[in-house]
Amino acid sequence: MSFNFKGGGNSNTFNIDGTGYSTASAAGLDGADINPTGASINTAAGFGIYYASPTTAVQSISHGLDAAPELYIFKRSDGSRNWYVSVNVNGTFKFGSLNTASNLNTTTAYVADSSKIEIGGGSSVDEVVFAFHSVDNYQKIGNYTGKGSSGKTVDIGFRPRFILIKRIDDTNNNSSWAIYDSERGGTKPIRPNTTGNETSASTTEISFTSTGISIPTSSTSGLINESGNTYIYLAIA
Repeated sequence: MSFNFKGGGNSNTFNIDGTGYSTASAAGLDGADINPTGASINTAAGFGIYYASPTTAVQSISHGLDAAPELYIFKRSDGSRNWYVSVNVNGTFKFGSLNTASNLNTTTAYVADSSKIEIGGGSSVDEVVFAFHSVDNYQKIGNYTGKGSSGKTVDIGFRPRFILIKRIDDTNNNSSWAIYDSERGGTKPIRPNTTGNETSASTTEISFTSTGISIPTSSTSGLINESGNTYIYLAIA
């Protein structure tokens, strides 16, 4: 299985909506602390891929999207380091790792606005960045509160084909990420923070609906529906 996201659609160094540019300046990506060294941006989809070489713990790059990224992932590409994730939860960015089950904690360093994304490696490193923002009827970054019992629904605004979910305030600090897709069905989440197989259990089942997802009567798992806990999600139609 694989998940594939269309970027800029050209073969130049910097690609935006099918047009290629040879420099960050020509692409309009030169307005931050450092320039990206490459980019592939699909503004209609609210999605961008960037390469950059930060030299300090926190430096910004221009993202070239039509709105501020609400979730972005960055990873050192020339050495070992976590897959870092920063996500906007009701106006506050939460920061953690896609490859661990640890909580996401409030950050004021790794944030994004209408023009820039803050990344960094603490020293001279090469990094790849994936940024997403909500697009009506296509992509949504949001959050919901678990019910802890049957009948939980999440109104996303469209029927998703892909959804990434994470509990961000687990008191045991060990809540896995979960990826579901409509091709394999809502009974087979995979956890990007483990090397395990996809799982199949009624306690982790979701249903895809015309307006989002629902959690069936048998599903009260902490993975997706712990009472009172906050869950973030990235959903794509």
